[in-house]
Amino acid sequence: DLVRSRGLGDVYKRQQQNLLGNIMAYGGSHVKHQPGFISSTLHRSIDGQRVLNYTQWRSREDYEAFTRNAKATGVSPQIFQTIPPDIHTYEIVEQTISAV
Repeated sequence: DLVRSRGLGDVYKRQQQNLLGNIMAYGGSHVKHQPGFISSTLHRSIDGQRVLNYTQWRSREDYEAFTRNAKATGVSPQIFQTIPPDIHTYEIVEQTISAV
């Protein structure tokens, strides 16, 4: 049961790199050590106004435990104090892989 989480943030152009840096630091120092965490892929929009963080977790329970722990301990990227993330959780319905 892989679970995907997508966090999208709208930012001012001058904030995009700062947001990316904070998410990378948080992922490298904290998230990657959490039980059930598989991967995180960061995307930035070409226009500089959005950031998409696509994460994969082993199960919904692992992801929910991580979010509960982050809220309880107050450990989260500092940028989210001023730019609240827009996070949604998804289940995979289908994945198409290249035939080449």
